Amino acid sequence: MTVYVDELRRWVPSSAGGTFRDGSAHLTADTLDELHAFATSIGLRRPWFQDVRVPHYDLTTKRHAAALRAGAVFVPAKEQARRRVAARQAIATSTGLACVHGRPSNHLCPHCSGITR
Repeated sequence: MTVYVDELRRWVPSSAGGTFRDGSAHLTADTLDELHAFATSIGLRRPWFQDVRVPHYDLTTKRHAAALRAGAVFVPAKEQARRRVAARQAIATSTGLACVHGRPSNHLCPHCSGITR
């Protein structure tokens, strides 16, 4: 199992205030248990967890550096997305489902990146 960080990105002009004025990145992992344990080890609080399509924690520049020092693996965001799509395709193929939600074969599921059989 592995914990990942992606690249730091600036989402707002640097003159703007706020926690992420110097940029932000994402902390993800192969499992939620590992994600939460690692996040705690670098000082992130559980309420900061974002349980969305891709469960993650947002990282400041300092937490990004701390995550890398603690052993997180840098994988660019686009590569992480490619791996998630490949994993969904493998599940769909191995189970014989049109998509991982079991929708009909003519359904283009936005959550499964349009996987059809």
